[in-house]
Order: sequence, then C-alpha cells, then structure tokens
Amino acid sequence: MEIRMLKPEEYLPYNLLSDVCFAGKAPEDYQEQLKNPLEHSKGYENCMGGFDEDGNLIAALKMLPYEMNFDGNIVKMCGIASVVTAPEARGTGVMSKVYEQCLIKMKEIGYVFSILFPFSYAYYRKFGYELAYELRSTKVPIECFRKYPYPKDSVKFWKKGDSIEDLKSVYNIFKQGRNYAINRSDESWGKILEDADPYINLQYTYIHYDNKGKADAYLTFKSKRPDIHDRNHMHISEFVWATKEGMLNMFGFIGGLSPQFGAIHWNVPMDIDLGSMFAEGWDVETKAHTSFMTRIVDLPLALSMVRVPVTSSGNVVLDVVDKSMPCNNGKYAVSWQNGKLTVEKTEAAPDISISIEALVQMLVGYATPQTAKYRIDTTVHGNMTDIEALFSKKTLYMWETF
Repeated sequence: MEIRMLKPEEYLPYNLLSDVCFAGKAPEDYQEQLKNPLEHSKGYENCMGGFDEDGNLIAALKMLPYEMNFDGNIVKMCGIASVVTAPEARGTGVMSKVYEQCLIKMKEIGYVFSILFPFSYAYYRKFGYELAYELRSTKVPIECFRKYPYPKDSVKFWKKGDSIEDLKSVYNIFKQGRNYAINRSDESWGKILEDADPYINLQYTYIHYDNKGKADAYLTFKSKRPDIHDRNHMHISEFVWATKEGMLNMFGFIGGLSPQFGAIHWNVPMDIDLGSMFAEGWDVETKAHTSFMTRIVDLPLALSMVRVPVTSSGNVVLDVVDKSMPCNNGKYAVSWQNGKLTVEKTEAAPDISISIEALVQMLVGYATPQTAKYRIDTTVHGNMTDIEALFSKKTLYMWETF
C-alpha cells in the first residue's frame, strides 16, 4: 500500500472514484476525457491518495487551502473534502493511513486548523476532529418583517455581470470579529456567484446603500414554492451587513416583499436573537442542527493567537492529549497581561486536563469551559476564573461548504 499526493493524470480517476462512492453522475464524455487526463487535472496538487499493491487508486481526499478569521488573525485552514474509499477496499484501513499522512502534510504546509463536513462525527473524532459549529435553521412569516420601515430608493438589484466590489466591501466588514469567516479571494467570489443568475436559477441578490451611497448590507436568496396552494418562500443563501442600520433596513426590504412570499427561511448567525426582534417570539421557528467539525493542527501557534482580556492578567496550565498528532501533546502554560499573551511548555501542575477534541471547541469559542467540563475527556483541577477568561464565548460565522 502506497500513500502519497496525486499525480496530474490521477485526478480524473479520483473524480470517477468519487462519482462511484457518492452515487454521482460522471460527465457524459468521461471516456474521451480519460484519453487526455492531463487536460482535466486542475486541482490535483491538493489531493492525497492511497494505492493498492497493483497501483490502483483505492482511497483519496482533497486538502483545500483557505484563510479564515481566528480571534482577529487571518490563519491558514485546510478544508477536507471528497473523502472516498472504493467500496471493495473498505475495512482495509487504507483511509486511516491516508489520514495519518494528511495530518503530517497539513502541519508541514503550516495550517493552523482543519475543517470538514462529516458523514459520521464518531468516525472523524478518531483523527482529532470535533463538532464546533451549529446551524440555526429558522422559519419566520414574512409579515414579521413589516414592522421595519421599507427603505425607499436605497436598494439595488444586483445581476450577474455587475461589479462585485460592493458585495466584497460589505462582507469584509461583516467578517471582522467572527471566527471561521473565510478570507474570500476573487476566485472564491467567482465560484460563489457563478450560479447567481436570477433569470435562470431564481437566485436574487439585493444591495442596500446608506444615505451617503455606501453599501452597508446585501441579501441573496432563492424562491421556492413548498405547495401549489402556498405563496413562494424566500430561502436566504447569505445575508450580511456592515452596519446595524444596514441590517434593519434590509429587514424592511424583506417585509416589503410580502406580496410575493409567505415565509422566510434563514440560517441565522449565532449572534442574532430574532425572537426578541419581532412582536411575537412564537412566530420564530428555529431548529438547531449540528454542522462541521474542526481540528487544531498546530496547537502552540493556535494558542499564541488567542484573544485575551486587555484589562486583566492570568495564567492557565493546560495538559493536552492529541492521539492523532503527538506533536501537540504536553503541558502548556498560557499567560497574559495587558492584552499580551505568552505560551510555553511547562512541567507545572495543570489547571485543566483536556483532549484536543474538547479544546478546539473552547479555542474557537463554540463552547465555554462551563460546558466543556462535563465532557469525559476534560477535567478541571482548579483556577476556573482564569480558564473562563482565556476561553470565552465568541461570534462564529461560516457560509462556505466543501
């Protein structure tokens, strides 16, 4: 068995293996493509595979390079996608071997975190990943938004081919202070908007401008009719804002669309409490869904970037166990004063003994020490005040999937 990065000519066979594993449909001309695989190899350099003794590709995954926000820093994040094992090769341990090398490669490249959308949470915990994000799927009658004034003459209909600079400027302000928010490149924006054609895909984008003509919010949604006897429903793809006023004005714009739509479906950001923003909280139906998993790749580097209180000082000793990446194991003394933080290895008695899986929840701000302490892989020995100061609840946002 051989584990390595793919060669250009192996990328197309990998895509065909993915089609088999995910019951997807290959391009109709795939046989022609196989005659010239090098012409269809874009992206191969980010893929790692496992090969059997005859040199056949039997397992593979993609390591997608991203940059994301973390406590005011832009850090490298590896998005894992298209994890596949040939059905006839399952149970051989090939994917575990691929993942062992994948983790080593991520550390070499300089990734701080890795994120994936799992088919099984239990399976990926074997590799140090943990649930660290939640989707709040919310349905609201559109009439609820009519309490907000309609913003006359301040909303522009954006169409495919228009400039994306106003969209970018709003998003770049919105992402500040939100962990996980992706630092989008022009290529990323191109992929996001490639299907944003309202006349073909029924995807609509509107931009709100303030009284100085500056973009301060945008809304992208699709129109879907749940029943022939019902009005269309608005399914929000992305709704972000640069200012509170921009958000509230866009609420008023949504309310003005009540003749066309009956309800709004929105994965509401975790820092917004819609129940208190409308006349009746009963009108807001919210279901929480577990979402992606995160792993810490470089623990010392991640710890060194944690945002700490600027008005206090403290010291926490962490005893960390990482079964998949022993390089992260050990005791870490994290100290801060006047907003400046230091991290160093220590032999001091720990304040908290914790797994890498539990630690990532607190590090990104998904969970607090008060919730983490109930995990079987976490033991708080003392100094809870400083632990809570170090690991506070944070604002999270992730739109991308991979």
